[in-house]
Amino acid sequence: MHSKRHLRLGSSFALALMVCGQTPSVPAWLVSYPGASARTQATPRLVESTYETEASASDVIAHYRKLFEGAGMEFHPNFDGVGTSVRGVAAEGDVLILIRAQGKGTAVRVNVAAKAVPVVVPAPAVVPEVKPRVERSGREHVQNMEKYDQPMRPPRRPPPPVLVWPSWLVNVDGSRLEIEKGVDNVGLKTLHCRYSSDAERNAIQAFYADLLNGHGFPVRMNSSASWPSRLKGWVEASDHAIGEGPKIDIRIEVGPVGERMQVDIRLTARP
Repeated sequence: MHSKRHLRLGSSFALALMVCGQTPSVPAWLVSYPGASARTQATPRLVESTYETEASASDVIAHYRKLFEGAGMEFHPNFDGVGTSVRGVAAEGDVLILIRAQGKGTAVRVNVAAKAVPVVVPAPAVVPEVKPRVERSGREHVQNMEKYDQPMRPPRRPPPPVLVWPSWLVNVDGSRLEIEKGVDNVGLKTLHCRYSSDAERNAIQAFYADLLNGHGFPVRMNSSASWPSRLKGWVEASDHAIGEGPKIDIRIEVGPVGERMQVDIRLTARP
């Protein structure tokens, strides 16, 4: 009969937790494109700065490349077919820059998020039992190891929400709109409409900004009233914040076509 032996360990394991670190801030070296006036909003976990410039997207990307290299950080722009994103890790927080061509100019959003900081929590010491070694056959060993050969699949993402055109999203004159179904360049479902109006561009933009904010779609980006009148203005809104799961994005563009204003409204369902 085999006797059982126990081995007491003097050390203990530790549990690492991730907690939110210091309040983020925009690094002093991460300045806007020359001549642009940024609008900034801040929460304890995120600082968001947005602005528009008449410079081309390539000039804006070159501007941020110079800033990153001057700060000793690697610069890796990523173009997704709609715009360019740049990520970086600074002492002030995790940086995400979104650059999108807009008419003859460029729209820019700079996000700085709070970093997650590891906190080590000691766990109680454990006293494992040393069991007698059991010899296994080669086949039994192979079967035991096969479970580690199975591929690790990422968790399934929730489906995008069902797209239904809101009854309150109407023509600037109050009439209903003719809606078309479609998909965007990455296969997401969309609803779209287009119409012409004699109203002034900034008045149309202000009408839809108030409409969206009043119906659960907070405006997250829009062109300023001082944006040149010959260029297309825009309003972007969403029913959920970035990173909060399935959502519906609404983008409205208003620009001159001949002597009238053309209004394009697009709803996109995102997972």
